[in-house]
Amino acid sequence: MGKVLRNLLLFIVLLAVLLFVAPMLIPSDALKRVVEEQASRATGLPVEVAEVSIRLLPSAQVVMAELQLGKTADQTPILHAASGSASLSLMPLLSGELQLNGIDFTALAIQIPHYSGSKEAVLRINRVTGQLHLNLNSARLNGLKAELYGGEVNLDADVALANNSSVSITGRTKVHGVQIEALLADLGSRHQLSGRLSAELDITASGASAMALQQGLQIDGPVRTRSGKVMFNGITAGYDLIRFNLQTRGMNHHLNSIEAFSPLINATGDLLVTGNYRLSGRLKAAGMPGLSGEAVVGGTIDQPQLMPVAAPAAASMGLTPAY
Repeated sequence: MGKVLRNLLLFIVLLAVLLFVAPMLIPSDALKRVVEEQASRATGLPVEVAEVSIRLLPSAQVVMAELQLGKTADQTPILHAASGSASLSLMPLLSGELQLNGIDFTALAIQIPHYSGSKEAVLRINRVTGQLHLNLNSARLNGLKAELYGGEVNLDADVALANNSSVSITGRTKVHGVQIEALLADLGSRHQLSGRLSAELDITASGASAMALQQGLQIDGPVRTRSGKVMFNGITAGYDLIRFNLQTRGMNHHLNSIEAFSPLINATGDLLVTGNYRLSGRLKAAGMPGLSGEAVVGGTIDQPQLMPVAAPAAASMGLTPAY
């Protein structure tokens, strides 16, 4: 009995040593190649990493530097991360599943696909953490948390891969305290709106490419922005709260049941933002002399216009006469 116990302890010690030493024995170039090939196959997009290392104790973990995913038309990575790590569950690998109990990526930059007339756009994320369960045909994102623009985004989503290599995404996200002005600046806007953004959104998308996914994107849910400023025709007005129900269909955005509250003016209405960033809709305002009544919204995101249709309004308050 003592001999069996001794041999068992020796086996455990030897196994622990092998698990500790084995990552050092794997050539870094071979490990890098395996990670790139497997990640490319799983995502359907070319994946490149500058450096990869692995350790098996106290838990299996893959560490990467300078991760790049996909390419835009000008060969810019669709996604770039300065560093990343993933804690790996070993047992699910035996059944062909990849279960990441913890992922942690820092300094991400996501390129937004270009459309006719659109400006260069990029979404910057300070850090992403969460869990990922991946097999050959689907993926599950659990408790994904992204820190960006002074706020936080939480996401739970299912990703499925169809036989024609198209991807479908279904998920729900909660946004809290994101700085609108910094976000819009990266997305190509000219700072027409500032404040803090919060939302609870249901998301679906499908397509065989990043652009197709964005064109097939559907988002629904309530949105709130607090304590900011909005600019019309060079006139800046502060507000306490703006809330509306968002409906996104591809590049078009419907802002239904808008309510805006400020010390000087309250407004209600509906607004449509089309894929070429043009605005259309109607607003009813009350509170400030000369800015009360109904107005048609026009222009673009960068140069919005209000055209009064129910009551005269002073041009000095940022309202453009109707033609």
